[in-house]
Amino acid sequence: MVGGFRRMLRGICDGEILLNGQLKIQGSGACLNHILSTHGDFNDKSFLELLVDSEQEHDRFHSFIAAERCVEPDMQSGMPPCLRVSLKGGANTRVGVDIFHVSLSNLYGTGDLFHLLAMRQDSEPQPVPDAQVEDIPRRAISQAMARQMNGSHRAPSCDSGTSACSILQASPHLAEMMFLIDASKKHQHVRQVHLKYEEVSDSTDMPSLRKFIRPTDWESVRSKVKRYAEEASAHRETTEPKYLRPGLCFRVLDDPRKYMFARVAKLSARADSGQGHVWLYLTDFMAPECRAPSVDLEGISEAQG
Repeated sequence: MVGGFRRMLRGICDGEILLNGQLKIQGSGACLNHILSTHGDFNDKSFLELLVDSEQEHDRFHSFIAAERCVEPDMQSGMPPCLRVSLKGGANTRVGVDIFHVSLSNLYGTGDLFHLLAMRQDSEPQPVPDAQVEDIPRRAISQAMARQMNGSHRAPSCDSGTSACSILQASPHLAEMMFLIDASKKHQHVRQVHLKYEEVSDSTDMPSLRKFIRPTDWESVRSKVKRYAEEASAHRETTEPKYLRPGLCFRVLDDPRKYMFARVAKLSARADSGQGHVWLYLTDFMAPECRAPSVDLEGISEAQG
């Protein structure tokens, strides 16, 4: 029962974790990696270690957990208590999270008191900190020093595109780039960009749809794309495009902490859809920080597996 409830929470919030009586995380806590932009296993790690280093913050959390134990039985049918906390995110960032708490006594027959926390990430963008020396790979530092020493021998315009190129080449598996350029403009504006990546299985540094989708929408979007790909593979000649209704929230490319809403989100089959490849076309964008309803796929019932 608890497992089913936790699974339901993943569909309506950004994450959930279970703490034991010592406030240690039970399980890998995979949702924390998405919220904190980290990569790690949080099993048996104290939740207090994730809070920012502030005595006041720790005291507030202890009081919040303790208060739930004092709730009268006739009050337990209401909304669970909520607390705004600041967690330590990746790259020395602070991540604001709203935490909802429910205590579970004698869980698994242990006689101990457990704590179920549902988490909703603050929609406000977090400031990006300056890179620390220890965060910069040695190779990058040596290359930067070499460029600085040779700077007097290079044309002033050579560095004008460094930032843009580094973004496009963020993945080591980038194989091809193609630009549609408007040569009639003074700076020759780029109107379209196409990127092609090498086929690499299960690589963590490959671009993936999951990295662009809002965490609370991911499972729904994943299942719908998978079903459409299976349909296109089985009926390649007759498969029609499908629309994600009423649209799709997608990360802003130059500010991944924000989301923009595409009113039109269309799936279509590729010629080699037998390999599971489909196109996702997005257009008619709304302003960032959208709060869009759950997506639905026209023509496919939600009840299907």
